[in-house]
Amino acid sequence: MDPTTITRQVDLDTPADELWDMISNPDHLAAWLGDSVDVDVRPGGTGTVVDDDIVRHVQIEEVSQPRRLSFTWWESGDRSTCPTASRRRSASRPR
Repeated sequence: MDPTTITRQVDLDTPADELWDMISNPDHLAAWLGDSVDVDVRPGGTGTVVDDDIVRHVQIEEVSQPRRLSFTWWESGDRSTCPTASRRRSASRPR
C-alpha cells in the first residue's frame, strides 16, 4: 500500500526566531503535538510524544535552523502508522 501524504500550510504572523523556538523546543512542541514531548531535536534524534495516553515514537529526519524541522512518528509497536511531518518557514517571511 502506498503511503498517504497530507499537506497542511499554516501562515503565522510570528518572527522566524520565535517560531523556530516553538517548533524545536520540546517544551513548546507539546502545545502542537500532545500532552508531553521528550525528543532530541537534531538529525537522527529520537524521542516520544504522549497524547491522551497514546505513546508515539519520533525520529528527527532533518533540521535546518530556522527554516525546516522534519520528523517521522508512529505509535508504539506499529511502525505502519508512520507519517512524516515537516515544519518549514516560508521564504517570503522576514528573518
